[in-house]
Amino acid sequence: MRATRPMLCSSVLCWMLLSPPARAQQAATLSASSDGAVAFNVQTYRPAFPLAGLYTLDGSALPGRLNPVAGVVFDYARVPLRLVQVDSGDAYANTVPDLVTTHVQAGLGLIDALSLSVSLPIVVYQGFDARTPISVLPYTPTAGGLGDLRVGGKLRIVQGGLGRVGVALAPQMTLPTGAVRSLRSDGTVAIEPRLVIDYVAGDGSRFVMNVGYYARTYNRSVDYGLVRVADLVRYGVGGEIALRRGFFLGGELA
Repeated sequence: MRATRPMLCSSVLCWMLLSPPARAQQAATLSASSDGAVAFNVQTYRPAFPLAGLYTLDGSALPGRLNPVAGVVFDYARVPLRLVQVDSGDAYANTVPDLVTTHVQAGLGLIDALSLSVSLPIVVYQGFDARTPISVLPYTPTAGGLGDLRVGGKLRIVQGGLGRVGVALAPQMTLPTGAVRSLRSDGTVAIEPRLVIDYVAGDGSRFVMNVGYYARTYNRSVDYGLVRVADLVRYGVGGEIALRRGFFLGGELA
């Protein structure tokens, strides 16, 4: 259910995401979190923090001491959650047919080698398919609201630059500020220490690699009666090729 295939829009802070839908089988029984709500998050796109990132991958550059950075990212997901029949695999309800999200981001350089950033997803529209059985989802998600807040830090290990490899530690934490009953929260605090490596060529082209270990601190097995992957290694690679007149052609696999 992750977002894939980014397409550049007119603004460097805006792109559209076409997400393959998550599938929940009809025979599965919804498992609940501690408050009785299903912890299943349809907002899975997590854009890179502002400054030096690609789409979801962060770079090693930092803003500098007491320098602020900010950005806004828009994304659209088509059918991020649907229900299918166990025997045939046919879909019988597009539970969330459309999802439009604005990610508001800000960061601050604390010292030259250390920064702190936040990213808050605000769902401006979330559709709902009334064919979804009450026995599967006993409450109707609201049409908009907050998602889970991400807080990230970055500590420079090796300073990069033109013709040099940069290395940084970039841990992040996800806080359950979204509405679990509206399918916009993981319903847990998650931590993810990450290693960031990048290289910038003389013409501005660059290569980025991120490796991290994502761990949920609680609610580790509550996705539609299925086994949740509570801990996982996440990685991604990407790059941008410098074109003429300040334009870049980029992509990533994450």
